[in-house]
Amino acid sequence: MAVRKLKRKPKRLRASNSLSQIITIVALCALAVFTFASRQPSVEASNKPIVVAERDIVTLPAPLRTIRPGEKLSSINFTTVELPRGNNSSHYIDSIEAYKNSFAKTSLPKMLPIPREALTFESVNSNMVVEGIPEGMRAITVSVDSESAIEGWARSGSYVDVILIRNTLDANPDLESKIIAENVRILSAGRSTTPSGSRTTASKAPATVTLLTSQEEALKIKTASGLGKITFALRGIGDESPSRVVAMNQRRLLGDNTSSKPKRYNGYAKDSQGREFVLTTDKQWIRSQEKEISKRSDDESSTRAQLNSIDIERE
Repeated sequence: MAVRKLKRKPKRLRASNSLSQIITIVALCALAVFTFASRQPSVEASNKPIVVAERDIVTLPAPLRTIRPGEKLSSINFTTVELPRGNNSSHYIDSIEAYKNSFAKTSLPKMLPIPREALTFESVNSNMVVEGIPEGMRAITVSVDSESAIEGWARSGSYVDVILIRNTLDANPDLESKIIAENVRILSAGRSTTPSGSRTTASKAPATVTLLTSQEEALKIKTASGLGKITFALRGIGDESPSRVVAMNQRRLLGDNTSSKPKRYNGYAKDSQGREFVLTTDKQWIRSQEKEISKRSDDESSTRAQLNSIDIERE
């Protein structure tokens, strides 16, 4: 049986086919590399700011300070912050007016939107007095009577000046009255936060009054309560003007008629120019217009002297 011999392709044709295959493989690799590179963001593009359309921004209220648990939103100052629409923005309150009577269930950070679920319209472990104390202020209670409480007209919501009446403790005792705190708000009177309103007759004078004060005023009033009597001067509605006179004493009220009597001083000195000075009982150096000084007797303190002068001039 005769066997037919297969004709082999010429060498030139075989070489052409191999070159075509190599070109095809290289082209496919280049295409794959280009496709992969086109899908990767460039470094330059990633540094460019993302521009969001105005309609995709939502403006939300945010507190200017941290809100404590139980605080009422109406007592907080707010600003606004912007967030991209979406991003759970619908979970935050978008109006203070609708939530001004609500309370914080928990502590809420400043400058961040407020989640709706963090608020409640039921008071949370709070009361009218606590709700009326702003951050940094304090509430203190003082004892009063019918006179110091202005016959009972000094009620919740009123503003008063707090006055201390006492006897001085210096060498010459003197009765004095001094304003120690101005324009102080009364939070409650006799454990009641109800204001006097438009009544024509005052309520019964309370035994105690709770005041809204700064930390310094709280210390002043509490210290003063142990020195003498605390009383109030009731202010008119909207009157925030500072007091022109803050103190009065007995000698100023009645006039000092002791000028004809020899004055007593606690010390005597002379400067390099020969000017003479005396130290008064209130520890002030004043210049003498008279040069005649009579010393006290030897059995008295050598640092004290008596000036027989009737006219003195403050330097």
